[in-house]
Amino acid sequence: SSLVCGNKSEGYFVHRSRVIGAFRRFNPKYRTAENDQYPLADIEIERLMRAWARRPENGSIEMSGAGYFQGVGIDEKSDIFK
Repeated sequence: SSLVCGNKSEGYFVHRSRVIGAFRRFNPKYRTAENDQYPLADIEIERLMRAWARRPENGSIEMSGAGYFQGVGIDEKSDIFK
């Protein structure tokens, strides 16, 4: 299953903090930013999300000034804690 889903026409909105949290739940080795073996800061996850969102096949999704991605949603099936 995938972590992020969406299409601009579907009207999803998700805040970057929810994307970061979902990424950390989905990928156990990156569960915390303080992991010495697999360090990955929240800003790096946000940069990955922005790069993914800008890809033409994803509809060139932009992040708002308030930190929301429009046309993106979290795939709740990917959350192992729900």
